[in-house]
Amino acid sequence: MKKVFIPIITIGFLMAILALISLWFIDYEPSVKSLIFKAVLCLLGALYGINAVSSKKRGHQIIFMLCGLFIVTSTFIERTLITNLLTVVAILTPIIVRRFEAKSTKNQSGIKKSIP
Repeated sequence: MKKVFIPIITIGFLMAILALISLWFIDYEPSVKSLIFKAVLCLLGALYGINAVSSKKRGHQIIFMLCGLFIVTSTFIERTLITNLLTVVAILTPIIVRRFEAKSTKNQSGIKKSIP
């Protein structure tokens, strides 16, 4: 199931990113701009939610799922400074967690134990 959803959501996410880039060249109506931003955030949250399953640690799975859910729900609630800051934190947290997870995996596999 994960193998089916990830390519579909990734293609949708890339299309939404292309729509964001097109905002630099084409002046869309405000409602279309809002829809593009909501689509990007919803697809990003969905990607975080689906990728939560691929993490081996239970704590990381919970962090990814909560961040994905918050990103999706933050697109539909009123925008305030606190909501915007929390959304940025929710976007960056899984990236930072993955980076540290990759470093710890690399360190663990790179250590050679000498047998006396």
